Amino acid sequence: MLIAMIDAMTTEVASPPAGLRERKKQQTRAALHRSALELVSANGVCQVTTEQIAERAGVSARTFFNYFPTKESAILGMGPDQAGRVAQWLRDEPAEVTPEEAVRSCFTRYALELAADKDLWKLRHSVVRSNPSITQAMAAISSAVERAVAEALAERMGVSPQDDLRPHLVVSVIWAAIRAGLAHSREHEVPVQEAIDETLGLFDDWAHTTAGPPIRSTS
Repeated sequence: MLIAMIDAMTTEVASPPAGLRERKKQQTRAALHRSALELVSANGVCQVTTEQIAERAGVSARTFFNYFPTKESAILGMGPDQAGRVAQWLRDEPAEVTPEEAVRSCFTRYALELAADKDLWKLRHSVVRSNPSITQAMAAISSAVERAVAEALAERMGVSPQDDLRPHLVVSVIWAAIRAGLAHSREHEVPVQEAIDETLGLFDDWAHTTAGPPIRSTS
């Protein structure tokens, strides 16, 4: 009995709390992302390896692949769970929230996350512009996020994402408006939330000039 108690106490001490483990994971992910950006900014994407990124971040090459599947995903700071994570934010929106509001909410949250570290955000944008292969990777991730959110929106609306174009249209248009806000914020030193609110407001002004009621869930 005493041995079992000692073993339990040892396990508890050796294993950090779940919250601490998650913070350490976030710190490691951020360190890998920053290291990838700084190395590529200085040397070009073709001259940088995953081993170099891991070494600069202070982790093993094996640990690198626990966080990012490719060098490009580390440069962008986006793991394979990115699309599913953003789509889940939409699913977590309260049931009384309209489809459009749910999309705005989850994409605004996504945009604020992307721009949370201002210097890193600008560095990432510079690296993407300078490296066509990264531009292609970013476009692929953006498309995956849009598709996942559109499928989640279709679930919320009670329609088929294959047969009903409305979820895809709503997601594409709102994400385009928010991306415009991100670009405006970056280029004109406007706070991100303020820029997003402005572009969404302009979108609303445009939408009110067109016919048709707001889209709501069918269920």
